[in-house]
Amino acid sequence: MTSVRRRRFKWPWARGHRWLRQIEGGQARNLAEIADREKIDRSYVSRMVNLTTLAPDIQAAILDETLPEEVVLFDLAIDTPLRWQAQRQRVADVGAKVRAGKTQPAAQTGGDSFSRCFYDAARCSKKNRGQPLCVSC
Repeated sequence: MTSVRRRRFKWPWARGHRWLRQIEGGQARNLAEIADREKIDRSYVSRMVNLTTLAPDIQAAILDETLPEEVVLFDLAIDTPLRWQAQRQRVADVGAKVRAGKTQPAAQTGGDSFSRCFYDAARCSKKNRGQPLCVSC
């Protein structure tokens, strides 16, 4: 796993946990308040908080850098299944699709976890403190 990919998985995961703690601890009322304070899109905050619901073994794989190369952040943060077994199945399905040639591996789509944009076309060009929100921007 490349250094950039490691940062791009761990940083959003850590941000999601930090934002959830802020809500649970009363420092923020909701995700919209965090998004306003951070000057980022609310849907991005929501997706990063989704990462806090991942199965413990998937979270450990993020931290241990053992998540399969073909799995990108988009696969874990968008429409995250609530059941841990369904999350594990999603990780397995991504690998199976790449091996079957039904989708490109992350290495061929930019090589990092933001190779697929989180935003629709109308919002994709938004910037986060002067930096693109994803590689596609």
